[in-house]
Amino acid sequence: MKATPRNLIRLGLLIVLAFLGQYTASQTLVNRELKSLDPAQVLGEISPTPPPDFYQVTKIVDGDTIKVDINGQTETVRLLSIDSPEVHKPGTPVQCYGPEATDHLSLLLADGIVRLEPDTKQGDRDRYQRLLRYVYLPDGSEVNSTMVKDGYARAYTTIKSDQLPLMLELQQQAQDQHLGLWSACQ
Repeated sequence: MKATPRNLIRLGLLIVLAFLGQYTASQTLVNRELKSLDPAQVLGEISPTPPPDFYQVTKIVDGDTIKVDINGQTETVRLLSIDSPEVHKPGTPVQCYGPEATDHLSLLLADGIVRLEPDTKQGDRDRYQRLLRYVYLPDGSEVNSTMVKDGYARAYTTIKSDQLPLMLELQQQAQDQHLGLWSACQ
């Protein structure tokens, strides 16, 4: 083949097309491999060390309970002042909007790093020995109130708490706007 400008362009196009074909094939293989991985396992392997006073979420149990690694110890944390529909309570069927509440909490905690704060009106743990905490994201937003505001949890009124008045107000707003469980579970 003679090295004319036209032939050089053809050769360049062939090289580009060959590269793209290899790239597409390799991307398909990579995508297939990624889909077969357990996201929690991958996140656990690549998660950075949380900043001081922040902890790594290791599992979302349901819409008001998470597991957190606190200095190498896994603790079950019950989100204060809220009650989401049940999904795992023994002897109780999955309640309306329970899976959605769990999914919403998973979405809110997607970064997996939280700060925990106690309530001055409640003890440190409940009868199941779960830590009772308000959960905060690195941007300062509080997860407990967001769950109520978005309609994925109710205000927990059985035990008084620092944030009960706020939770009741947010619940009323969610009810008035027919958000989440307030539209689906009548």
